[in-house]
Amino acid sequence: MREAEQLTAPGLAAELMACIEAEEDIERRRKAYWILGKLCQNVGNQEALQYLVSRLESETLNSVLISILTGMEDVHKPAETCLAPVFNLIRQHKGEYQQSLDDDSHVQSAAILALKETNNPEVEPLLLEVCQTFEDSDDNRLWRCLYVLANIGTRQSIPQLERLASHKKTDISSIALHAILELGDQRELPIFECFIQEGRNKDLALYALTRLGNEAHIPLVIKRLKELLGKKRSEEVFIGDEGENTELMLGVKFLAQYQQASLDIQKLFALLADKKWDKLFACEKKLLTGLGLAPP
Repeated sequence: MREAEQLTAPGLAAELMACIEAEEDIERRRKAYWILGKLCQNVGNQEALQYLVSRLESETLNSVLISILTGMEDVHKPAETCLAPVFNLIRQHKGEYQQSLDDDSHVQSAAILALKETNNPEVEPLLLEVCQTFEDSDDNRLWRCLYVLANIGTRQSIPQLERLASHKKTDISSIALHAILELGDQRELPIFECFIQEGRNKDLALYALTRLGNEAHIPLVIKRLKELLGKKRSEEVFIGDEGENTELMLGVKFLAQYQQASLDIQKLFALLADKKWDKLFACEKKLLTGLGLAPP
């Protein structure tokens, strides 16, 4: 199946569609759907994409439906793509989430994720509707809706995302905050200012402040870095889109912009180079050295 992820020959789409129409073996047909989805992802074949969507109305087995939906997940779906069959699967499968892959709730989960990578205007309202359905639960479908909203949503989603940022389950709270960061701007800074002081998702709040904030946020960033230095950190945890910065690295990069004008920043950097140097990870020491902040 790994070879299928590299397919780029446009002519294969017609062959695969013909194969699916003629194939009676369910397992072979299921695999062909998945391969066709990967081909669509690689070459952007709109006809093949619409064919996959249409087959959601023909197939009845959940395992096959999930293969079609999974194959569509990372395919760009232009606004004009008819996604009604995907919408119908989401609206029809609203039972409690079960562990069995044969359960209908897994079809709905796959259908939600299949709505990534689109600017179809009907998608965001539908996902917000599903979020409202599961808002008071820790259902996995709620997390998936928030994940997709972070990918395709607009500011229209932010009020509901802000409520879900206080969800009792940390995974839900975290993905809601992530979505706010992706869809929002400086107007959402008060949300992250609150979270960096209140105890949950402080890493994401710090990332947001370093991405959207300004010199007014220097005290909050310094306070967070001092909290980190007061803890025993056993392993590197990388955050942010690049996945190559620890919290401390993000904070240092942000503060370095204002170093010359802030005595508090200078004191913190002196502390890092003196008493806290041995508590830093190698990547953090490398950053500080590059900024000229290593011990003499």
